Amino acid sequence: MHKIVLKPLKGVVGVALQEFQVRSGAWQELKENLSLAKVRQPQEMGVTDALPPDPVAIEKIRHKFHTMCKLYSPEKKVTMLLRVCKLIYTIMEDNSVLCVCLRSSVRGR
Repeated sequence: MHKIVLKPLKGVVGVALQEFQVRSGAWQELKENLSLAKVRQPQEMGVTDALPPDPVAIEKIRHKFHTMCKLYSPEKKVTMLLRVCKLIYTIMEDNSVLCVCLRSSVRGR
């Protein structure tokens, strides 16, 4: 049903949503925050004791986002977004543990 109803409307709804975000200032705020995130170190944004994700992890995240963009069902989009968030959290947690282990082994020398 979502493909029948939402697929034809996706472009129109997408344009309307972006216009709304531009008018409300949310689009500009998102662009500014993205620019800040690109130039700041993770520690400046509250991330401590973690290594950056490796290219394989980044590709997994990118793939899930791409899959989410192809979906039409709002429920499936939310489910996929939650999976992306879980993946990011898991990667950060794993890298944090790895970073702590590496620091411990360096101190123990």
